[in-house]
Amino acid sequence: MRKPNDVTLKDAISKMLDVYRLRRKFDETSILAIWPEIMGTAIANRTKQIYIHDKKLFI
Repeated sequence: MRKPNDVTLKDAISKMLDVYRLRRKFDETSILAIWPEIMGTAIANRTKQIYIHDKKLFI
């Protein structure tokens, strides 16, 4: 049985990222980490340097 003040782990982590202003960096790091999965191995192997600067993805 859940108590009225219980919070799911997902909600707690999300709130923490927002409170400490880590959301943007977390999202950027996630995108870079799963780049091969998003684009596939053929394209991922051909991309040399991937970085994000001023909210723009550079490949």
